[in-house]
Amino acid sequence: MRTLRWALTMPAAVASWYAAFAVGLMTHQWIESLVCPPDRMISGTCMSLSVNEWMARVVVFFVAVSAVAVVGVAAAVAPEEKKLVAWCAFGTGALVTVICAVAADAYAEGVAALVAGLATAMFVNRGRERSPR
Repeated sequence: MRTLRWALTMPAAVASWYAAFAVGLMTHQWIESLVCPPDRMISGTCMSLSVNEWMARVVVFFVAVSAVAVVGVAAAVAPEEKKLVAWCAFGTGALVTVICAVAADAYAEGVAALVAGLATAMFVNRGRERSPR
């Protein structure tokens, strides 16, 4: 069972990113359809500047959720060395985040991912220190 958990650690972390991404997309579409005035919805996209500013915040929120999911799931699935796994997941995710944020000019999203991932790694680290093992 231990070997299986190690083998599933990275795929589970990646799957959690995809799950957060999918939920974020669906939530984004749902919120956009609720708050966008019907006359501003063109070809399924809201053309209201004020609505789009709020929708950008939804994107930032779900980017942070995905970072929490990746670090948290990696640490949860790993059978041992959870602190190390959390920090490795954060480090790998941070590298990918910086590359993607710079390439896409998405700095708010990058900062959200870095802060959320760091907070999750620190939480896992703190929780493990208080553990009797």
